[in-house]
Amino acid sequence: MAYNKKKALIANINAIDAAFNIRRENRRPTLGEMHTLSEYSGFGGLKVILKDTENLDNWSREDLEMLPAVTQLWNVLRNHAK
Repeated sequence: MAYNKKKALIANINAIDAAFNIRRENRRPTLGEMHTLSEYSGFGGLKVILKDTENLDNWSREDLEMLPAVTQLWNVLRNHAK
């Protein structure tokens, strides 16, 4: 099966969100959360997360397809940084 950047990004977002929630609630993860956490794969192949979301001029068509997920990632990080 080929590497799917969008699926990897969404899995990473879900894992980060779950980790923040578990930590905030000071508890152990559920079985479902453990599965979600295990899906985290890092961002090495997802350089699109470093692109400026305010200026889309340099975004490729493939990268633009990932813009909603990139925006979701930054929103998750902002929401948990409070």
